[in-house]
Amino acid sequence: MHRPSAILVSSALVLVLLAAACASKATSGASAREEKLTQAATTLWDAKVKKDWGTVYDLTTAAYKQRVTKADFLASSLVEIKAYTIKKVTIDQTGDTAQVEVAATIAQAGFDFPAAIKDKWQLENGSWHYVPATVPLK
Repeated sequence: MHRPSAILVSSALVLVLLAAACASKATSGASAREEKLTQAATTLWDAKVKKDWGTVYDLTTAAYKQRVTKADFLASSLVEIKAYTIKKVTIDQTGDTAQVEVAATIAQAGFDFPAAIKDKWQLENGSWHYVPATVPLK
């Protein structure tokens, strides 16, 4: 008589463990995407600080590269970034677009200015790519 309830309890325990494992895997997948995005954003902003505009261009989306040549991009890259901090990384529900909030210090005419920047990112072929806010003028 106790046997059916033991089987029921065992079955329920197995279901709970399976559900927990699936939830953990989903969370770790989202966490891995956020980590990859944070890594890409760090590479981008480190390049901006170093004035390595070629690397910044290389991190842009394919659509951006179709509209803007590397030469035009490099010619328009005159901003001096002194420092930055990544404040927040948010990946949308589809998992293929995101926003990275950055606090930066920008130098202009001998003065440092704080800036709050919201970068857009797009997942392309498994890698995160930066979506520049504007197209450089020729």
